[in-house]
Amino acid sequence: MGLLALNHLMSFQRRRCWRRRRGEIRPLNGLVASLVNGKRSNYKDDDNPQGGKRMRFSGPDLPEDIWGHIHSLMPLQDAARTASVSHAFLRSWRCRPNITLNSTTLGLNEDVHGENKIASDFNSRADHILKKHSGIGLRTLKIEFCGYSANTHCYLNSWLEFALTPELEELTLLLPLKKAKYCFPSSLLSSGSGNSIRHLNLPWCTFTTTVGLDSLKKLTSVYLHEVRITEEELGCLLSNSSALEQLNLTYCYKITCLKITCHMKRLSCFSVLECDKLRVIESKAPNVSSFFISGGQLEVSLAESLEVKNITLSMDCAISCAPVKLPSVVPNLEILSIISSCEAVSTPLSPNKFLHLKVLSISLHGAAFSPAYDCFSVVYFLDAAPSLETFVLGVSQLRMQHDSIIGDPSDPHL
Repeated sequence: MGLLALNHLMSFQRRRCWRRRRGEIRPLNGLVASLVNGKRSNYKDDDNPQGGKRMRFSGPDLPEDIWGHIHSLMPLQDAARTASVSHAFLRSWRCRPNITLNSTTLGLNEDVHGENKIASDFNSRADHILKKHSGIGLRTLKIEFCGYSANTHCYLNSWLEFALTPELEELTLLLPLKKAKYCFPSSLLSSGSGNSIRHLNLPWCTFTTTVGLDSLKKLTSVYLHEVRITEEELGCLLSNSSALEQLNLTYCYKITCLKITCHMKRLSCFSVLECDKLRVIESKAPNVSSFFISGGQLEVSLAESLEVKNITLSMDCAISCAPVKLPSVVPNLEILSIISSCEAVSTPLSPNKFLHLKVLSISLHGAAFSPAYDCFSVVYFLDAAPSLETFVLGVSQLRMQHDSIIGDPSDPHL
């Protein structure tokens, strides 16, 4: 049911309520009924502070799940407000499974509120909304902060303490706190509150303890962006994550070595992007089908896998390493993308073949290439990939040194 239909329903109920008070129509049996003059009514008598009686409409005779569905279609702010309209909406709101807090759902506009005030307005509105929720049945919590104020951390601590229950399945915190990293209270997970979390997205956070990190046993996806996490803390996070399917690490500059163990049998794809201090990636996961690695000088060790079909490498000397190492390790590779800004030697000739490779994309860019590097040596891949269907070559170099294929350009006869 859309919002227009919902408006019609609410308008109809208001008119019906008014007509009942005038005695024009008889009330239907409702969810909450009381006897008024010997007749059933959908109204409940409330004490009026002025000495009279006030009638409160409890809603039409609809099943609880229909009320919940109607309520779930309403915008977040409206859904929170209507919790005070009827008992059905209140029950629905207090068990609302999905809550997303951002500038749109909270009705905030930076042009109207101003950059300095929008952060405090965000905190107060989000706090008011969450306090109306019981925490029961909450499955997804997504918080996308608008700006930063001095009490942002305090608010967030209380929200997480409320939200981290054994029922929560997805937690996303998008924090504009590049200058003031948020210390994620992982200890809240140690009481079993993290047992049901399947999706974890924590940009710009930091960890000061491993307490609770090993309780995330049902994780299927992890996204860490600019998170100050060490390899020991990450290892603790992944130690019991045998259900993990996706792992994404971006700009996590405290990690020096990433080890993906063989017990992560459900891991199908991972990406490791621009983790500056990372030097070694060792994967023994048997069912990885695709991965994306981006960085400088990296030593990549892969267990032989027949499942890997899609690889993207964005790293120094990737073109030189790929023909030598990949064909024997990932024999069923179908899609290969290589991005390189530094190659010391031309593409080496290798007897290894990419027998199943169908799509190949090579991008050369930057000024770090040796002047003697021959970008056309990548033609080797055409011979090494008999099943190739698509080949894309992009070259953007500031300096190259090659012999002219048509002779001396200074010769006036040319």
